[in-house]
Amino acid sequence: MKTTSASCLVLILSGLAAAEEPPAEKRAMIIPGIERMEGPDPTLAALARAVRAAVDPGVTDDYMFGISGVAFLATVCANNCNCRDYRELSLRIDPGLRRLAVTCRHYEEGGAEAWEDIRKSIDDGVPVVVFNLFGDYEDAVLTGYDLDKDLAYGWGAAPAGQEYATAKLSEWKGQPIYAYVVRRARRAALDLKAIELEALAGALALAARPEIEGG
Repeated sequence: MKTTSASCLVLILSGLAAAEEPPAEKRAMIIPGIERMEGPDPTLAALARAVRAAVDPGVTDDYMFGISGVAFLATVCANNCNCRDYRELSLRIDPGLRRLAVTCRHYEEGGAEAWEDIRKSIDDGVPVVVFNLFGDYEDAVLTGYDLDKDLAYGWGAAPAGQEYATAKLSEWKGQPIYAYVVRRARRAALDLKAIELEALAGALALAARPEIEGG
């Protein structure tokens, strides 16, 4: 069978046009098997789940609390709110992640760029720590999304069931986005003794610090 030069040109141009079409946007992704999470102080527990998925499956919730120093915080707020506690906690997240050689992008009042980064992380199988996902002004771990159903999936501070909790995705995306996006990476072996001694020194410093009160 003979093929004319014109037919060849049509085939080539059609192939080029097809190659230039951008890939279709993924409409849904839910990461399976992220451990349940509930109760107070969800931030470090949520971070631990992201770190296990992205960098080191051996990092437990308790280890994340300890290595960051958050386990040793003790503050008293005049009206029993947790605002001061969270400010104390937030100052220890970045140093704790650095000790574990974990790279993380922190978003405060993010918008479309933040959501795109979060979506890519979910698509890559790494959950993301986000704020106020379930309307409780607490951190949560975002484990999935469905654009067509307008749903976000994850675990929060409320009592956990057997299935991921859900929230309206558009409502959460419509507010400023606060999030910690942990980067997937391979790393060299860590000097765990040095890391843990540094964390213990920080804990001793907290023990010797005067009591903090405020509201």
